[in-house]
Amino acid sequence: MNIFEGLAYLRGMEDISFCCLLEVSYYKDEYGNVYFHSNYDFSDSFKEMVDLGDNTYFLAKEDFDRYAEYEILITDLSEEKAGLERLSDTRRPYYRMRGRSVTKEQAFEIIRRTDSFFSIYIDGIGYHEDFIHACNFNNWLIMKNHYPDGYGWIHVDGKVGCNAITQKFPTLEDFCEEWFFKLRAFPYLDLVIAITDWDEEPWSPDDKFEDAVVLGIYVHDKCIEILNKQDTLAKYQEYDEKYGQNPERFESEYYMKNGITQVDEAYLRRCIEAYGLNSDEELEKVPEYAWKERR
Repeated sequence: MNIFEGLAYLRGMEDISFCCLLEVSYYKDEYGNVYFHSNYDFSDSFKEMVDLGDNTYFLAKEDFDRYAEYEILITDLSEEKAGLERLSDTRRPYYRMRGRSVTKEQAFEIIRRTDSFFSIYIDGIGYHEDFIHACNFNNWLIMKNHYPDGYGWIHVDGKVGCNAITQKFPTLEDFCEEWFFKLRAFPYLDLVIAITDWDEEPWSPDDKFEDAVVLGIYVHDKCIEILNKQDTLAKYQEYDEKYGQNPERFESEYYMKNGITQVDEAYLRRCIEAYGLNSDEELEKVPEYAWKERR
């Protein structure tokens, strides 16, 4: 399914007010512009989409062509019903991500365009068209007043992965939409996320991660795949063996506990100035406890 069909399909799966899956149909005019007809509100997800009323949406040819390059693949989840129901009731699901490393410059681009510090404290970045907001997979490398601090799914040296938690009560649609926009911005991403029904942490000390996994998200090559439990565990094991060296670095408290600063003040200023902003002026507006090193 292309990205439009995939998001509508996932919305229909999870909205109990619909007795059947949401449908998407569209046609092109003589210029290649696209008119959608769907009871899925596309304007919530695609800023270029124009709502014409009566469940009809317009998208210019060049925008459609860019978006339609991406697809969502959904593995048969028929045997995962119980797990999906548990996941839907999990407040902040625990997950583990492993991915192929990127270069330091690519890591810089990801940090400056995704770190939650900017969306919270610097409007000139948070509202900039280049900034990619997080819904469930946040980077917290900068904020000193976040606990734990200094971690994220991207590391300054280019390592990709973390053991962390999502925000509250995420949906499959949330997952796919978020990684679609991240993948558009950073097409070199190649990662897998194994998502459990644990609420922030194991239910008991004896619980095993593999038993708690419900489904997975595999992001690669202009594609977001939703994997069932079996395929998730296989892909996660493959990526953990390839990219999971020094596993302690994936723990969310690793950098804080070891007194390691990933993003120092010089790096932070470089991020701000990459937007053409004056770092002195911007940081003057931010409480020092949010970005200054504690001595």
